[in-house]
Amino acid sequence: DYVVALEGVVTAAARSQDVPRFWLQSATGDGDDLTSDAVEVTMSPGAEPPGAGNRVRVNGKVQEAALPGELSTTRILASSVQIVSRGVAPPTAVILGEGGRRPPTANIDGDRLQRFRPDRDAIDFFESLEGMRVEIRNPVVIGPSTPYGSFVVLPDDGNASSLRSRRGGLLLTDNDFNPERLLIDSRLIGSVPEVKVGDRFTGPIFGVLGYDRGDFKILATGSFPRTTPAAYREDVTLLDGDETHLTVATYNVLNLSPAVPGERFSRLAETIVKYLKSPDILALQEVQDNSGPTDDGTVAADQTLRQLVAAIQTAGGPTYGFRQISPKDGADGGQPGGNIRVAYLFDVERVVFVDRGSAGPTDEVKVELDRALSQPRLNLSPGRVFPSEPAFAGDPAQGFEGNRKSLAAEFFFQGRQFFLINNHLKSKRGDDRLFGDPQPPLARTELQRRAQTLLVRRLVDQILAESPTTNVVVLGDMNEHEFRSPIRTLTDNQITPLPLSNLIEWVPVDDRYTYNYLGNSQVLDHVLVSPNLVVNGSPEIDIVHVNADFPAKEAASDHDPVVVRLRVSP
Repeated sequence: DYVVALEGVVTAAARSQDVPRFWLQSATGDGDDLTSDAVEVTMSPGAEPPGAGNRVRVNGKVQEAALPGELSTTRILASSVQIVSRGVAPPTAVILGEGGRRPPTANIDGDRLQRFRPDRDAIDFFESLEGMRVEIRNPVVIGPSTPYGSFVVLPDDGNASSLRSRRGGLLLTDNDFNPERLLIDSRLIGSVPEVKVGDRFTGPIFGVLGYDRGDFKILATGSFPRTTPAAYREDVTLLDGDETHLTVATYNVLNLSPAVPGERFSRLAETIVKYLKSPDILALQEVQDNSGPTDDGTVAADQTLRQLVAAIQTAGGPTYGFRQISPKDGADGGQPGGNIRVAYLFDVERVVFVDRGSAGPTDEVKVELDRALSQPRLNLSPGRVFPSEPAFAGDPAQGFEGNRKSLAAEFFFQGRQFFLINNHLKSKRGDDRLFGDPQPPLARTELQRRAQTLLVRRLVDQILAESPTTNVVVLGDMNEHEFRSPIRTLTDNQITPLPLSNLIEWVPVDDRYTYNYLGNSQVLDHVLVSPNLVVNGSPEIDIVHVNADFPAKEAASDHDPVVVRLRVSP
């Protein structure tokens, strides 16, 4: 730390009782794009920061600080703040985009933070503007409003960005994490518009550029301009079930329990009945126990599932049965106290669920040969997939956390046998931040997901070893992109000669996303099928966009469901 005295114009202030702060910028700047003309100033708890438009003189210590895994930020710890004059015009905002400074669109960092190249590396570009006043012209939304008062935009209607979704989102690819995304944070003004992907603002957005929790953010100042809403509504699938077609869907229902408002059960039921057209089988993820996040030892989820089934019937849907296996208390990760698990719903008028055994949380499903029918069967249905293996049970030595277990089950439709494996793999929580330190960021959790998919693949291979023409569907929230190793493990023909096919890759690229994280539209939810279904099942797939593009207040969940239709020969 060293002592400085400086003078500048206040461009924004935060009146927090814990750490009051304001942003101070030079009225003229030094004309050097390699250096910022502004700095954040923090004051003693309870102090009143000067408002925007004041010219002030500050004495204090310079502090360069960083939390683990984040970049360091510079701030002044003020010992004194003196107002020199009031009503001063703000410094001219730096335009981000056409007519100003364009954020790099390819690289976050290309040199392990060893060189400072704002013209090439986005991490350096944003750091060179740290604390400064910025302007975004013709903003288009690529990340909808969140419960935390934020959303994500591109400048200039997204003209500099390449791979866009049909609704205007920005698609994440294997070699492009879209560093040009601009995160808008409303904490300084206290209100945020409810916007969806593709909405356009009719005027510019102004703010100061900050850094928090591993991301650069534009802290909005002043009111937001009006928006022109994008002209689309929720998708409605065209994939209906009938006498010769089975429909199967995967749906992450976002920490569902009786503790959430009944309105969310109604919205989920509406999406299932109206937009998914009541699939024959639903593989659900993030089903919580009956007490939700209250950590009271409850593990049963029958009330959660009955409430959802009742809401579906009220919405005009069929009568669904349900099956699941309750976990050990606190063993499977997710929201503390919630005991999330995967579960199945099935239309009792169209599908037969094979109940076999009475498996508990540690009982392992195994493949047997039904000699009378000369076909494979599960010793437990439903049954958990290798629940005691480190990839699912956890192993601190490998960095593996206890995780929700995959659930296998047998079904019959029109006399034909189907095996389903419902998955909710390890989340990406624990990965390095895209705009953090170190660079390049490490996807640390990928190792556990790959270990999990290897176990799922082992079970699939055991089923197909008994009968290569068996119908197998592997689906769920895999928490992984289609181009990464954990998913490739399931489709790799070098492991065994009967790989699965990922139907997600059959979806047109501009429609291929199930989730939106910080403005990156991406696939996390998958449906994979065995060779016989590819050859004889005429599979069709539809990602039904009803949540990921919409504000959190309107969405039933944060994931889009995925529906497939499979033909069954009479």
